[in-house]
Amino acid sequence: MPIPYLMARFHQLGLEAYIHNFTLHYPLGKPVDMTGRNVYAILRAPRTASMEALVLNIPYRPLQSIYPSTLPGLALAMSMVKFFRRQRYWAKDIILLISEHEQLGVQAWLEAYHGVSCGTTGVLDSGDLEARGGAIQAAITLEIQSHRIDHIDVKVSGLNGQLPNLDLVNLIHRLCGKEGIKHTFHNVEAKVSQVSKLPRSLIHSPAPDENRTQSF
Repeated sequence: MPIPYLMARFHQLGLEAYIHNFTLHYPLGKPVDMTGRNVYAILRAPRTASMEALVLNIPYRPLQSIYPSTLPGLALAMSMVKFFRRQRYWAKDIILLISEHEQLGVQAWLEAYHGVSCGTTGVLDSGDLEARGGAIQAAITLEIQSHRIDHIDVKVSGLNGQLPNLDLVNLIHRLCGKEGIKHTFHNVEAKVSQVSKLPRSLIHSPAPDENRTQSF
């Protein structure tokens, strides 16, 4: 992972940037220790005291990975952060997490964030975090593998039956339908894909009042 570049880029964007170290002690067969590092940046909410947060995760995959590259998703995330910084009325912290070793890196970061340990004791050493944001309300993982895409596939995942808020999933599908973007759910084409099928309140929503505090 190009950690020096990511740290420099995050600081250039005006974000708090930190490195998270973790270690997996492989429990089966010959003892093997696998280390990993995540990079995360925090964009603090300008009008609140870091009470809540949203996480945007981009898995980093090296060139020798068996999975497709996610560098286009990282480039998109950087552009999104530029847009986020101009929003003065948002009430949640935005945490950008660049994780290593796929879901293992995310699990280690979440355990360190919440100060808990899951699974067998001593297998995953999640380490410590230098800084935290607010209570995590939702998280989205971006896996964009090309600069040109023809559809968006939404996948819902969670452990032990814990799934994300359905409102977030519906919002993504409705936004795709409004913008005319082909979208699927677990590789199955979504039923609602035309703007005409959306509620009129979503299609013809009034412009927000500039003097009104907005939350998302």
